[in-house]
Amino acid sequence: MGHVVTEEWPEQTYAVGKPTRSWVKKCKKKEEKADQQTKLPKPVRRGGQVKQERDTERLQAQQE
Repeated sequence: MGHVVTEEWPEQTYAVGKPTRSWVKKCKKKEEKADQQTKLPKPVRRGGQVKQERDTERLQAQQE
């Protein structure tokens, strides 16, 4: 089935160390980049805008 090795509990424990500055900076940059990408407006499709402008011009021309 399996093999279990018994070990004693450690006599002394150590505090968790702080992460390095470079790692913290890297994480912050990634978070900022992710936030910026979610805040950017979606690109406008130029084709739809041009068609809408043509339609309004045609309507104005027909009304005159």
